[in-house]
Amino acid sequence: MRPPDFWRKPSKNWPPPLAQWALTPAAWVYDAIAQRRMRQQSGAVIAAKVFSVGGVSMGGSGKTPVARALRQHLLALGRVPAVLSRGYGGAARGVHIVDPTHHSAHDVGDEPLLHALDGLALISRDRLAGAQAALLAGADAIILDDAHQNGALRKHLSLLVLDGPEGMGNGAVFPAGPLREPLARALARADGLICMQGAQPPLGCVLPAFTARIEADAPAPAGPLLAFAGIAFPGRFLDTLRENGAEIVDLLPFPDHHPFTDGEMANLARLGAHHGARLITTQKDWVRLAPAWRAQVLAFGISLRFDEPARLEAMLRQVLDQVP
Repeated sequence: MRPPDFWRKPSKNWPPPLAQWALTPAAWVYDAIAQRRMRQQSGAVIAAKVFSVGGVSMGGSGKTPVARALRQHLLALGRVPAVLSRGYGGAARGVHIVDPTHHSAHDVGDEPLLHALDGLALISRDRLAGAQAALLAGADAIILDDAHQNGALRKHLSLLVLDGPEGMGNGAVFPAGPLREPLARALARADGLICMQGAQPPLGCVLPAFTARIEADAPAPAGPLLAFAGIAFPGRFLDTLRENGAEIVDLLPFPDHHPFTDGEMANLARLGAHHGARLITTQKDWVRLAPAWRAQVLAFGISLRFDEPARLEAMLRQVLDQVP
């Protein structure tokens, strides 16, 4: 789904937009249910250090690139990390070790497929069961992707990803706005902040903050390109392509996690042929394509880079050295 317009930025006027005002009671109910669910979760202890990467807003704030980068830092520190996701958008139930040669995005979701390209990745809506399976598979560190609002496991380090100003939108809780919970409550459970897209720590926040940025893995392919993307902020994909020298004839946006049909892909192929352009999309979108279409579409890879990697690794080392 596309976020409604009134979510996008704070209202400068009072009263707020009618839709936001009308949905505020539903937001109170949503928030109360979420709080009760977290209070009921036990915070189980497992025989590995648990690192949580999460956000406060719906949609893309960069959690998955942060989790992928965190894996690389833990590998550099001699650990064997596994990334555990709940498999949003996938139909599979239970615990599964993600295998890109066997699973599709329809099975496990798109983000777990990206994690599986890097190493051990699992999906499980039951985070404790998934973590136990990861330990049996040889992991000695667990990275929870998108788990700030899940308290099933005791976390040794909770990193909260903050996006640019548009990520906070109107500052209201779902469905009146894009937030999963009030920002102050999310900050109270965090041990550190990852600031993306020019985001700044909230006024008065004393948590350690790390700035990070998205970089292309390689220069953009030469020649005309027709871009398409089903991510939270497609415009950012366009900006990254152009910053890396791409000649873009058009960008076609789709809703986040959009399942591309053969008909849609055929239309994109025809439009690309009309412009004499090759099709290009994000890695996250590319893994959702049917194999036959993957062969016809370029995947533009990106990675997250921390501005102070040594400082981050010092924090990770401190957590790893702590006696359980």
